[in-house]
Order: sequence, then structure tokens, then C-alpha cells
Amino acid sequence: MNEREIILQAKEKYKLGAIRLEKVIERDSGGHIPHNRIHQHLLKEELAKEAFKRKEERAIY
Repeated sequence: MNEREIILQAKEKYKLGAIRLEKVIERDSGGHIPHNRIHQHLLKEELAKEAFKRKEERAIY
């Protein structure tokens, strides 16, 4: 099973965000997927939203 499938199954089952899914996936599957990568997969599947406030903060510096 690839990491995209693992992320989508965990999202469907637990309905959590990327940071909490990181810990749940690590607990359930024993493998580690960084929350940034989880968030990117969720964005591609339109299961998460881009944080525009954080994007603005990063653009200032």
C-alpha cells in the first residue's frame, strides 16, 4: 500500500488534520509520514484548505 492510500484511509476513518494524522498513521502502520507531506496529499485531494494567513506571514519575510 502506498503512502497516498494510507493517508486517504486514515483521513476517512479518523477525520483529522495533517498533524494529528501523522501520529495516528505512525501508531497504526508503524511508518512515519511527515505532516507536511500528508497536508500536500490532502490538498491535492481537496480534503484540506490552504492556510492563507500562514501563507501571508511567510510571504512578508
